[in-house]
Amino acid sequence: MNENFFLNVLEVTVPVFAMVILGALLKKFRLINSDFVTVASQLVYKATMPTLLFLTMATAELQFQLYSELILWFCIGTIMTMLACWLFSHKRINKYQQGVFIQAGFRSNCGIIGLAFASSLYGDLGLQLGGMLAGVSTILYNILSPIVFYTCSDSYKPNFKKLVKSIVLNPLNIGIILGVFVSVLEIKIPYVVLESGKKFASLSLPLALICIGASLSIDAFKTSRTVTFYAVLVKLILSPLILISALLYLGIRGQDLGVLFLFFASPTASASYIFAVMSGSDGKLAANIIVVSTIVSIPTIMIGLYVLYSNHLI
Repeated sequence: MNENFFLNVLEVTVPVFAMVILGALLKKFRLINSDFVTVASQLVYKATMPTLLFLTMATAELQFQLYSELILWFCIGTIMTMLACWLFSHKRINKYQQGVFIQAGFRSNCGIIGLAFASSLYGDLGLQLGGMLAGVSTILYNILSPIVFYTCSDSYKPNFKKLVKSIVLNPLNIGIILGVFVSVLEIKIPYVVLESGKKFASLSLPLALICIGASLSIDAFKTSRTVTFYAVLVKLILSPLILISALLYLGIRGQDLGVLFLFFASPTASASYIFAVMSGSDGKLAANIIVVSTIVSIPTIMIGLYVLYSNHLI
């Protein structure tokens, strides 16, 4: 094992997962509680994270040709994963759990875990690339999830007006769009506003990761083990392995490959639970998959990064 590559991987992954573990410990020792997690999560989602994405885009020299291929591969990979999960689950998983399984396979925690790793790996450039992908993922996931549950549920009828509204008014998307607008028009942000905004935005990733850690529960391992196992296997191992192999075959290397790996290999997003409950599907299974995939992603992301690093692919 090459020590330098291993240390590089630790430098990228340990700070992120340390915050998740810290959140779990703070909750265990009752320094924070469920009310704190709820309020802090809202603060991140509606204020600090949009500010972070806005400032990242607003202060960047945007070159949209750099994003187009990245976005294209991300969308293709996500849709292919969804279709593969659909085919696999068709006669193997009952309808009550099928939609949950499919969504868990393709819906990554891009806005927090993926973005945190992209920032840790590539700094400001990682935030730019990851921020753009996080915005795209929000739109794509909110299109695919209702389609999945509509076909897998006899009772779920999606409200398309509400879905469009949720995409348009999503705070993360608003932050990205406003940031791009400011960058393109070359609007100069006053120094005092910029520095104050940076300090406020710096709360985003640590606070979000602490909230994820505080939400984890070991009870998730006790129910629906078989479907949970399949979902986590697909999400953290099979999907990233196949998609990254395909991208390597197509000649994708460097930062694009690194960011795509981190987004494809991230654990299942917390928002998947909301869609599962809304559709009348197995919400408990959705919660289980979120927790287990978050915990198991610690070694899988480390191993994946080490392999890519040691072969000079990212």
